[in-house]
Amino acid sequence: MAGSIRCDNCGEEISSSSRFCTSCAARICPGCHKTVPGSVKFCPGCGFAVGASPLASAEQPGPQQPPRVPPATQPQRPQQSQRQQPQPFPQLDRQPPHPPQAPQPTPHPPSATWTQAATPPPPIPTPRSATEYKVDRQFIKTHGYGSPAEAIAAGAQKSPPAEGPWEQQITPRRIPRTLFILMIILGVAIIGLVAYSMGWDQGIISNAMDKASGLLSGIRIPSPTAGTSANVTPLAISNVTVSGVTQTGATISWTTDRPASSQVMICDPDGLCTWTDVDKNLVTQHSIVVSGLKPGTSYQYKALSADAKENETTAEGNLLTLEEAKPVPEPVPTPVPLLLSAIMASDTTPSTATITWQSNQPATSQVEYG
Repeated sequence: MAGSIRCDNCGEEISSSSRFCTSCAARICPGCHKTVPGSVKFCPGCGFAVGASPLASAEQPGPQQPPRVPPATQPQRPQQSQRQQPQPFPQLDRQPPHPPQAPQPTPHPPSATWTQAATPPPPIPTPRSATEYKVDRQFIKTHGYGSPAEAIAAGAQKSPPAEGPWEQQITPRRIPRTLFILMIILGVAIIGLVAYSMGWDQGIISNAMDKASGLLSGIRIPSPTAGTSANVTPLAISNVTVSGVTQTGATISWTTDRPASSQVMICDPDGLCTWTDVDKNLVTQHSIVVSGLKPGTSYQYKALSADAKENETTAEGNLLTLEEAKPVPEPVPTPVPLLLSAIMASDTTPSTATITWQSNQPATSQVEYG
């Protein structure tokens, strides 16, 4: 039939794509379609990589057929093409589940012209167990077919087991790191419990436990709800006022609905912001004094408060400082004219007299007469 070959072991006609004889389970080289012994990795005929058979050690040599000498008395007949018949299976340690029935060998037809013994036929390869098919198929599935160079490179990466088929290899397993750590913790806990129950220096054990608990208490384990507060009610801020405004400072006040801390951030027109120190006293009435401001400058401020559960709230506003005071000039007094009044002459005599008068402002005195 098209695409068929004959097995060199039993002569059975099989498909050219078959890797094993369906009659005697002999291995077939996919390159030259010859039977391949189980103890080799490469085909002796073409060098194709077929892999070593794990059952090669279980093979036994097959029986050798003695040379056949045809009698000389028979007339010569044309030799007919006879199919070579397989020999019976040898007794192996493991028999195939359904061993094929080997027919009886048929002797060659005698020839009358033969005068010497014919050349003995080549030895028939030993039939192999049908279970070898499964093993080699697993080997082929693992390594695949290819050139000898590819097979050698693949064998260098992963060598076949020294004994047994590939299916018996055990993949090493590693203990998970988490399980290893839990085992160590459990072992230490058991040792400590035994020591404590037997009363081995309980003072040292208690001190060690206290130190360990103190160390563990400082470790904060992030929770799935990190960043959210358990208190769902937000902190409310109100009544934000600015008072006591001067040229260089002011007082900012506000109210919260529950006790919280106090802090103010104030920014100048250039974007430079300054934070006051946090007042950690939790109160509801807050008042922060800011100083170091510039006269006549507009500032933006932000009042901030946080409660005991770190819920924060802010309020923003504007602040304008007072202008710098200019010096007031002293008033110039208006000049008042000098006025005289109550002019009188008294103690008059023929040669003397006394003249008196009053002025509206201090002045000198002089009398001109004649």
